[in-house]
Amino acid sequence: MKKFKFSLAHMLDLKDHILDEEQGELQRRKAEAQEIQDQIDYLNKKFQEISGNMTKSQAEGVSVLEIRAYNMQLDNIRHQIEFFKEEKRKADERVEEQTQRVLSANQEVSKLSKLEDRQYEVYVHEEQKEEEMRIEELVSQRLVEKRKI
Repeated sequence: MKKFKFSLAHMLDLKDHILDEEQGELQRRKAEAQEIQDQIDYLNKKFQEISGNMTKSQAEGVSVLEIRAYNMQLDNIRHQIEFFKEEKRKADERVEEQTQRVLSANQEVSKLSKLEDRQYEVYVHEEQKEEEMRIEELVSQRLVEKRKI
């Protein structure tokens, strides 16, 4: 009985390796997007903190100079947030592009796996036929031997 060998096993291995690489790249890009989101969250928290400090200081009575300093800090943070929001948008686009690559690579692997399954089914079917033929031959041979006796 011959062992099953998928004719495109090398291609399947290659496509599977490519899929693994694409998935790794997707994870890297997602991590990058998350780092940017973390920075945005940090800046928003800092903005709220400074805004709260400014409101508290105004209630206690502060100089115009101090109010300007608070406003400059808030403006600076606003600009940073806008910058990081744009970076996040770009990072999300890169994640989406990579997701499409992963889906495509996954489809290639899936197609080859299905083909392998079909080839294996054919192999099993042919092996069963061969086994049936051997059994029939053995039974026929025994009948011939019995008749000779």
